[in-house]
Amino acid sequence: MVAGEPSGDTYGAQVIHRLRERDPELYFFGIGGREMERAGVKLLGRCEEMAVVGIVEAVGKLPKVIKVWRRLKRAIELLKPKLSILIDYPGFNLRLARELKGRGVPVLYYVSPQLWAWWPQRAKEFRKGIDQLAVILPFEVDFFRRYGIEATFVGHPQREVIKEAPSRGEARRLLGVQPGERVIGLFPGSREGELKRHIGPMVGAVKILREQVPGLRFFLALASGLEPPRLDPVGIEVLQGEALKVMAASDLLLAASGTVTLQGALMGIPMVVIYRVNPLSYWLGKRIVRVSFISLPNLLLGEGLLPELIQQDVSPWRIATEAKGLLLDQERRERIREGFRRIRELLPEGAPDRVADMAIKLMEG
Repeated sequence: MVAGEPSGDTYGAQVIHRLRERDPELYFFGIGGREMERAGVKLLGRCEEMAVVGIVEAVGKLPKVIKVWRRLKRAIELLKPKLSILIDYPGFNLRLARELKGRGVPVLYYVSPQLWAWWPQRAKEFRKGIDQLAVILPFEVDFFRRYGIEATFVGHPQREVIKEAPSRGEARRLLGVQPGERVIGLFPGSREGELKRHIGPMVGAVKILREQVPGLRFFLALASGLEPPRLDPVGIEVLQGEALKVMAASDLLLAASGTVTLQGALMGIPMVVIYRVNPLSYWLGKRIVRVSFISLPNLLLGEGLLPELIQQDVSPWRIATEAKGLLLDQERRERIREGFRRIRELLPEGAPDRVADMAIKLMEG
């Protein structure tokens, strides 16, 4: 099993737990993070060391990735697995899928790469390396069918993740939020590079909002494994590894584009979405990416329901302006919540169980 991103690590662990319920004797090895390790996977590489966003940023990771690739290939030769489950991470997993198929190992690809966004033609190549494809966004079924690939929509694994969140009342009690206070959750991203690029504009926006809107509390949800940033004394409370608690307590999120935006949507919390990458990566990406929005809620709904700030627009003033608008405009907040209700209808629960069932059938031949 291979997951190269923190979210994939969570999704992989979910599937492992379901598979162990069906067959406690299964042995897992591959690449993942803390969640998959806790679930019993023998890790040959860690996703915390391999996750990256941006074409330019990926170059610096190549020596580490090559080392892990060779280690994994040797393990595949030795252990001769009955099945492989590859989770997203296309730059690595698409090549690995072809390697596994060449060795007669069935390939279940879970969480398809977003070829519909950046490289549709590569779907033809993708078809050669997989036996079954489990997708988590409903429109992906029709996309892959156009390229002769039968995909199974299994629901979205984030529906299981957010079940672990406390209630709004409990989260606010645990954080010491007083009646009448409004909470803004800061989610700068789960990778070190994202934190460095986003924390400065977010802190600047906090300073502006603190002056303009009374009764606000600010919590920074820092991903596990990241070094806490040095913050000016602006009253931001830092919580590490407690993203769901911060989210549940929040009235508004300032969030880097990624899985967190879908979590927020499923929990019904309005947000301002931001994203910055290396300027060269952005320049190259604009010539490849074929979608109108960067956040999953907007993509699923096909409309700009949430404000999105990209590259030079990620400034303290722009973030604060959008945040203030969402805080004070109750009619707009209700429109957003209605959109989020539609998203919950689009994404059913039960993804890990459906993927586990697919895996068992493949292993049984």
